[in-house]
Amino acid sequence: MEKVTALLADAEAGQNEAAQLYNQTSPIVEFCAAVHDAPRLMELLRAGLRPQVLVLDAALPGGAALPQLLRLVRMVNPAYRPHIVATLPPVRAAQYKNLLTLDVDSIIFKPYTLRELFNAVCAAALQEPEYRLYILHTALQELLCRLQAGIGGRGAAYLEDMMRLALLPRQDRTLGELYAAVSARQQLSVGAVISAIGRLTASVNAADTPARAALCAANGLAPDARLTNGQLVYGVEEYLRRTLRL
Repeated sequence: MEKVTALLADAEAGQNEAAQLYNQTSPIVEFCAAVHDAPRLMELLRAGLRPQVLVLDAALPGGAALPQLLRLVRMVNPAYRPHIVATLPPVRAAQYKNLLTLDVDSIIFKPYTLRELFNAVCAAALQEPEYRLYILHTALQELLCRLQAGIGGRGAAYLEDMMRLALLPRQDRTLGELYAAVSARQQLSVGAVISAIGRLTASVNAADTPARAALCAANGLAPDARLTNGQLVYGVEEYLRRTLRL
């Protein structure tokens, strides 16, 4: 999947810095610039920067109100039509009707989490199949972190492949069928895939975490039971089905 390029324009320097740091962990989103005011935003766009998504703070200093700023952005080059994610402070119910007139892809309210920000960027730029891949990847990475399992190893990559095959679209596959399908996609032996998943399972079993206890419960096991490869795959699949409502 190709990366989504974005520019973050936020009045709060700390928010920009945090997003840039979080950006280093994202394989999907690339923030090509972060600015603190409207003049710098317009300077970059007039110089030819063309990110797919602009994240615009409604309280961005040095410019007009958000509707006027949107018009200025679109006047830079009529052929450039970026996706727009607007960030706003909380508003009263009576103000919501005014927000509906904004010509933006989505609105997120402050304070927001970095996960919410990155999800909004991807939702704006990606087509539905790619977005579903993104949210599956993100949810699985977060689960593996809670399991204290390695997220950069082959086992994690093969497990993600298994989840894609089982859930996008949802299909009932046996563990053997998932092993075979992943080995074919990766051009590896089935044994290599089983070994990598086995190492991942061992790392999950080695950590006494609430997330591991939840996977045990999903398999009808005691919280301190040792998971097998199949039980790990089943527990993760059920977690993702529930979390992502697949």
